[in-house]
Amino acid sequence: MNKIVNTNKVFKCILASTNQNRNADVFLPEELWKSINTIKSKAVNINHENSELIGFCSDAYAVDKEYNRIEELTPPPYFHIMATIVLNGSSPKALAVIEKLEKTKGYVSMECLFSDFDYMLSNSTEQIVIPYDETTAFLNKYIRNEYDGYAVGRVLRNFSFDCLGVVDEPANTHSVIL
Repeated sequence: MNKIVNTNKVFKCILASTNQNRNADVFLPEELWKSINTIKSKAVNINHENSELIGFCSDAYAVDKEYNRIEELTPPPYFHIMATIVLNGSSPKALAVIEKLEKTKGYVSMECLFSDFDYMLSNSTEQIVIPYDETTAFLNKYIRNEYDGYAVGRVLRNFSFDCLGVVDEPANTHSVIL
């Protein structure tokens, strides 16, 4: 009789944070809060390659800086989304990822879909949200760059998570696999 071997491994990770990531995408507390449950049951892949599916996200919830679960009904000014991912080591590539994560620190990166956005202009003393419209659309070419002494980011609105990837370098520096 063949023995059935469970190759699933469960990991916790930081999916997203209320900050501006290295892609210049800005996640405001109220927008990130609304998106928490949209990652549940979504695919986990390797380096955002959909041909390399290795698992799924089974749970997500808000945590503070010390990774304590947040029970409030409204978002605090700063928090992370903690996600539980289930990785299936049934393929050689997936098994290699699991073995690597069991030995060393790993990272995740999420992808999301959004229907609207604004701009965040920031410098060392202030942050200004500028609504996207016909008169401000020129700021698109400055995202990840500077305009008039301000770093320009994109404030995502009405977004949902689409998937997450196990990666070597995440856009959100907090997105570690624990």
